[in-house]
Amino acid sequence: MADMDAAVPLERVDLQVADTIAKPPVIVDSTGAPEAQRAHRRSRKLVELVAGFSLTRPEMLRGTPARVVLRGIGRQITQVQQFWSHSWHGYVWPKIALLYTSCNGVAAVVCGSLVVPVVSFLLVVGMGIFQSPWPRIVGTLTSVFVLLAWRPSKTVFVDNICVDQQDPKLMSEGVVNIGGIVKNSKSMLVCWDSTYLSRLWCVLEVAAFLKTHDAAEKNLYIRPTSWGSVTCMLFLIFSVLRTGEDLVTNLLIPTQSWAHMDQGEFFANTLLFQFGSAIVKVPLTMLLAHVWRGHLRALESAFSQLSDFSFERDIRCHCCSLNHINPTTGRRMVCDHDTIRECLCTWFGSVADFEEVMRCRVSEVFQKHLKRHALPYHWILGITCVNCWGLLATIPPTIYFGDGLSAAVTMLLTLGFWLAVQPVLLLVQLKFAYLLRRCHGRCEEFLKNLAVALIAVTLDIAITMGETALLFLIGELWLSSLVFVLIFAIIAVVMFCCC
Repeated sequence: MADMDAAVPLERVDLQVADTIAKPPVIVDSTGAPEAQRAHRRSRKLVELVAGFSLTRPEMLRGTPARVVLRGIGRQITQVQQFWSHSWHGYVWPKIALLYTSCNGVAAVVCGSLVVPVVSFLLVVGMGIFQSPWPRIVGTLTSVFVLLAWRPSKTVFVDNICVDQQDPKLMSEGVVNIGGIVKNSKSMLVCWDSTYLSRLWCVLEVAAFLKTHDAAEKNLYIRPTSWGSVTCMLFLIFSVLRTGEDLVTNLLIPTQSWAHMDQGEFFANTLLFQFGSAIVKVPLTMLLAHVWRGHLRALESAFSQLSDFSFERDIRCHCCSLNHINPTTGRRMVCDHDTIRECLCTWFGSVADFEEVMRCRVSEVFQKHLKRHALPYHWILGITCVNCWGLLATIPPTIYFGDGLSAAVTMLLTLGFWLAVQPVLLLVQLKFAYLLRRCHGRCEEFLKNLAVALIAVTLDIAITMGETALLFLIGELWLSSLVFVLIFAIIAVVMFCCC
């Protein structure tokens, strides 16, 4: 997988397909015309092939199951489910994390959530342990294992695997067929990083998809590569944080003591628990704030790139840096920039019209879900599910002792906390991080991360004490919890749909 983004000496193959491609043979000039004229004719033929979205032969439409990429030459297929577009010049590990999370994230969350009650039941039946951090720990390890080991079957095209990297002729032919492959792809996943818009062939792939697909925006998925690493880190941070809180709680206040407290003692010990948890929470939340603020700055850079996109200014190609002379053979090289410029003019009428498409249509796709919230709601659910595993782990013991009604109520409350309370709390914390996203030195960076952590701890204390006060006011645990969840459900709808 690391080879997928290894540094390459040339951008693709610098369109030297005219010298090596087996079909069609008319690309190669043998009339003895000056080298510049031969290069020009090669360029014109390449424009016809790429801009025509045709395949030189059916065997060039190749794909591979996503599981192969995540762990080859692809096999011949009739249609690609998803075209994976990425820059060869970006960092490799964020892209790997993004692809794993996009393909296997749902399976990882589901399997981890299923394991938690199973482990809790086994602890109750086999060892008589009613409250333990082990269900959350085993659930986290299960999620990590499934994330890395799940085998998605979706057929994808990724250039490093589906274009022969050993045979120069097949490699060149694969490059020429990119337009046809994009046309035969149902959707496109853009692995976006800071280098993406500066790479010539990345821009061509997006342009080809927009040209060949009706309502292309619905099937164009632009994902910042920072999403994967940020999501995985937040999930692990929350897991460590909640496990640490469980351990701190057991050390400070034995589990059986809660049932024998009056209201004053319960309130005071709840406050003690929150301050004890802050020992674990502050440093981990500072790490969370640091990662998230870096992610926000990367998104702002992407917004800026798209809103002010210029083909002539922003796009770079390797051949121009060599003055269009192949350093190995000394032959004149076809200019990638000129060739793709002509393709864009053929598709969109002019380069200016294409730039407008990028600034409007593509920018709209990118900002659709990211302008208001830097992570979609369903990704936040995947991150925060670990926070609800503590409640989920109490259901098997409740059922074991024959209290089915309490188990049903707890299940509903678990869903409420997962779908409403935890996303709202995380979103509020991330909003504060957004306000402090700027970075102007190490000392200021530390203080801003500390500020976000203290705000998060204060918010958690306020919410917990509010929930406790609501319990004292209503008197019934299940009813007060239900009211608490309903309040947050309304807040969640407002924040995620209206704000």
